[in-house]
Amino acid sequence: QILTEFLVAEAERQLPELKQIVANINAQYRQIKNIKRDFFLPDIEINAQLDKTVEEWGTDFKTPSNLDHPWSVGLSASLPIFTGGRRSHTLNREKLRLERLRIDERDLKSQLFLQVRNNIDVLAVSHHEVTLSQDARAAARKNFEIIQDAYSQGSISVTELVDAQNALVQAEQGAVVAEYQMILDIFNLERSVGQFHFLRSSEEKEAFFHRFQESLSQKRHME
Repeated sequence: QILTEFLVAEAERQLPELKQIVANINAQYRQIKNIKRDFFLPDIEINAQLDKTVEEWGTDFKTPSNLDHPWSVGLSASLPIFTGGRRSHTLNREKLRLERLRIDERDLKSQLFLQVRNNIDVLAVSHHEVTLSQDARAAARKNFEIIQDAYSQGSISVTELVDAQNALVQAEQGAVVAEYQMILDIFNLERSVGQFHFLRSSEEKEAFFHRFQESLSQKRHME
């Protein structure tokens, strides 16, 4: 249970799907803030113009120097008093989008965290199956050795020897399949958490175990 809660917290901290939706929520917050500012902040516009005669030809007189480069600077500000409810409509629409993103975040967390818990349960079952398959392989090997000794003494038929040998082969195959299945289940769990452990650097692995030890200590202290 402690490991499950810890991995769920790790998933919330580093899952790229959650990071993306959190970034979208923050962007939506900024969008709403900008729309609210439009209600009381004016639109300011600055215009500047400069005309300069670079060269003249085909004329008998020159442009007076004071008209060579006339210039002008303008500043204007506007604040729409009535827009037919457009700004209020835009603000309400963006608020609805923000609420939808929050709902999506809650749904995504529920789905991902349920997936983490489910993958942990699946991995626990896989580990148990590996143990059982190893026990079955050891029992089949022991049985084959006994049958082989009995056959060498002529007390049993070759059919019983072949059956024991087939049982051993099947038990060994079952043990190998169980081990590979557990590896796949480990990868599925790490994917649901958001990072593969074998891709972590030494510093990241050490930090991971340090966070788990802290979580374990906190749970024990609370108990």
